[in-house]
Amino acid sequence: MPTFPDGERVAHISFVTDDLDKTTRWFAGLFGMPLPEAMESGDPGLVRATYRGAPTAASFRMRTFQLANIDIEFLEPGPEPSIWREFLDRHGPGFHHLSFVTRDRSAGDAHLRGKGLAVVQEGDTAEVPGHYAYYDAQAQLGAFIELLELREPNDAAEEAPTRPS
Repeated sequence: MPTFPDGERVAHISFVTDDLDKTTRWFAGLFGMPLPEAMESGDPGLVRATYRGAPTAASFRMRTFQLANIDIEFLEPGPEPSIWREFLDRHGPGFHHLSFVTRDRSAGDAHLRGKGLAVVQEGDTAEVPGHYAYYDAQAQLGAFIELLELREPNDAAEEAPTRPS
């Protein structure tokens, strides 16, 4: 039994790209899948995200392929400082993170920090009320771990403005 809260459920795997349209057309063609609609980040003035401790707009464009057992996300970062922009500038396009869903962010955060992983970027989500945080597991995994807390709309104290990945 996993000790990581809700650890048996991976929400998605994510790839960062410098050309969302080209990459996702290729991926769709490779597997004969329809091309999902592109989603863009919300109003930069409402993002409420921090990157390495400083506020950031952290804009992006994203497409998500929903398979039977997992979602595969492709994200093209905007020019602002973000975990995605940093990764793309340092490494080029590639696998970026595993995302785990939890209903208890504080327990998940304590668990990951207890394993020596630091938060690099975090913020609110828009599609449903919630919060995301990216933990740096590059030395151990070669990627980040995202902890994605999703709450029922009536559980949220306020509307959450944007969802990065």
